[in-house]
Amino acid sequence: AGESLRCRVLALYEPDGLTVKVGKRGRQLPLADVAAVDTVRTRTREFFGLLDRLPGNLKHRWFMAQWAADRELHDLARLTALDVVLRAPDHEGAHTLLGHRRRRGEWLWPCDGEWKTFAALQAVRADWQHGWCIAGECFQVQSNAELRRVVDALWDLERFHVVWFDRFGGLMQLHEVLGPKLEVRIWRDAARFPGQRTVPGGDTEKNPFFFPGGGVDGMPAVSSTYFGTADAARPTRLFEAATSHLLHATVADRANYNSGYRPAAWGELGLARYLERSMVGPPGAAALGAWRIEPEGARLVLAHPERDLPHVSRYDSKKYWGGVSDDNVFEWAAAELAVAFVLEAPTPAGLRTGFGGYMREVLRQVKGTSSSALDRHLGRPIEQLDGPWRAWLGEQLQPRASGQ
Repeated sequence: AGESLRCRVLALYEPDGLTVKVGKRGRQLPLADVAAVDTVRTRTREFFGLLDRLPGNLKHRWFMAQWAADRELHDLARLTALDVVLRAPDHEGAHTLLGHRRRRGEWLWPCDGEWKTFAALQAVRADWQHGWCIAGECFQVQSNAELRRVVDALWDLERFHVVWFDRFGGLMQLHEVLGPKLEVRIWRDAARFPGQRTVPGGDTEKNPFFFPGGGVDGMPAVSSTYFGTADAARPTRLFEAATSHLLHATVADRANYNSGYRPAAWGELGLARYLERSMVGPPGAAALGAWRIEPEGARLVLAHPERDLPHVSRYDSKKYWGGVSDDNVFEWAAAELAVAFVLEAPTPAGLRTGFGGYMREVLRQVKGTSSSALDRHLGRPIEQLDGPWRAWLGEQLQPRASGQ
């Protein structure tokens, strides 16, 4: 019979073995000695797989809250209970799990040392300074939006965490998210959101952003976005910000960098926009679908042959996040299309693996964005890929053009 080891998994995808943390010490286990691994993330994946079998069944949702609690997914259990009471406001079991009290026929919720009805609590939480703070297993959301929208956003983030590892775990040899939960701030509208007005999106859209943290003040890494309209069900470009957050938390050796510099910025932004345009499904039930090309951006890139692929791959942090510029229209689209090419194009072979290796080397070792590292991982000088990239973009536009 094998031995069961209770520990924290640090690295599940390293080629030399499984790296775990027992107490305060790290330990590597040879893969031949590992029969099975049970992590918070694998339990979370199983949770969503079971939940989605009966998505509209309230009894099933309550069963899944209990299922999560039994498997030590306590924050996911509470999130599920919140979802249940929003669907069935008098559900005794869910209220009890959340620690609510019933008084004179009404359920009361805790609020800064007091007990309030849900309607009164919603009014309090509408003030950003007293907003909701709700935790999942990986993410924690602060928001002053209505609770229904906040819960759905956190559901989406927890699902996206599973998607991220399923899609890129082996490709980038991702490390598990340990320590504090990844903090995401979501404003109820754009009016007080601190982001800049910039392109793409025009003058009326503010840019969601990821702050890597670090620096002399040691600020934590934070993602920030907002609900674009009063009836918007999902925050603006939620998965774009979450991609940057996960990239820095699971690929880099540490989550926080000096905020003035982001290694491989073109790859980070391009991957973030690629995944934002790949996620499908209603709020609270996000899933990974097929990437969808944005035709106007592709046509703009094809119209500027002087800005070739080597040019795009050398864009740095300031080019993307340093301010507002008309060039953002081109640069943001070009970064997304460059990443889409290396991940999606069937030829030349090896680009997807090469991109994963490049991002891992540059971010994990913080060696900068050396062009020689990119060429080495792609297996050829990037100058040789500009023609295939543009040809591939043209092919992606053909089905749409013929249908117009």
